Amino acid sequence: MMASPHALCGAVAGARSGSVAVAAALGFALHLLVDCVPSWEPWFINPAQSAVVLGDSLLALVLVTVACRRAEGAVRLRIAVGAAFGVLPDLLHLALVIGIRWKWLAAFEVVHQGVQRPAPPELSMALQAVVVLAGWMLLRREARRKIATEAAA
Repeated sequence: MMASPHALCGAVAGARSGSVAVAAALGFALHLLVDCVPSWEPWFINPAQSAVVLGDSLLALVLVTVACRRAEGAVRLRIAVGAAFGVLPDLLHLALVIGIRWKWLAAFEVVHQGVQRPAPPELSMALQAVVVLAGWMLLRREARRKIATEAAA
């Protein structure tokens, strides 16, 4: 799964959580759960796939930034932390790819890669689009709920 579904799932968890620590834990755990959905893992195999990965990463950054700008105070921080921890397992994988070798990282990567199942790119992109759209809709709903609560107070 690419960055945007992981970032948005973490952001939604962060928005709904009660603390930064819970946002971090949920973002990280949701990464592994979302990776159970069959997906295409392009990484940086050729220029076209690299462009898809970079474009998706930019999309994740833009969507999380917009969500943070719409949120207030502590919720903003929880959204950012949830999103960051939502993509952290893939960043740890990238650390292995570029040659960083921490003892615990290889053991974690066995779990991380073990939950993933491959899917054709077409199916995977459709599933990821659904996850991104659902995450974005939940973040918007959370923002509207907060505005309605404040207006009623």
